[in-house]
Amino acid sequence: FPVTIQACLETIYSEKLMNDIKHKSQLIRSFLVHPAIKTIKGKGLMLSVDFGDTDLNMKIIQICVKNGLIVDWFLFNSHSMRIAPPLIINDEEIKIACNIILKAIDEAIIVT
Repeated sequence: FPVTIQACLETIYSEKLMNDIKHKSQLIRSFLVHPAIKTIKGKGLMLSVDFGDTDLNMKIIQICVKNGLIVDWFLFNSHSMRIAPPLIINDEEIKIACNIILKAIDEAIIVT
């Protein structure tokens, strides 16, 4: 491996960043409960939140970004929001991010 990849892998394993991924994924899924959310799919911290509607998804994403949360959509599935937080995210940051998403959903629905 190139030196940078080796250093990255060593950090991931020495900091035990992989140990909490399942817990963090379940935490996100437990916080993101809203009637507008059709499904949440994905593995680990690479998640897709499906709203079933492209316009609604785009409004939610715009509101999230405006409120400081970086989220995106999938080019092949424009009605789903992509959530891919860093491995170092903690429980409090997950709660804050999920609250931003939930408030954005409510705001987008009112605007629609």
